[in-house]
Amino acid sequence: MESSNRGAPSSTDATWELAGYALWVVGSVLFAIASARNGDTLSFLGSVLFFAGIMAVMVPLYRKYRLASQSQTTDPSSPSTQTRETK
Repeated sequence: MESSNRGAPSSTDATWELAGYALWVVGSVLFAIASARNGDTLSFLGSVLFFAGIMAVMVPLYRKYRLASQSQTTDPSSPSTQTRETK
């Protein structure tokens, strides 16, 4: 059965996706710290670039979820909006 609200992700999906990316961020930061402590410049640069890549993915994803949640609350086809307009 298909969902009619295909464009808007569920809050559960958003939570899991955010948690997953947060773990990637924590891992890349810990890897950067470990490589800096060991003096491994190449690993440190790799972890910094990896962190930047995660941020490059998370920013548009955050905007998508934020816009989707705003459109759900201000959807003109929602029953609460239709009720107010007809009065």
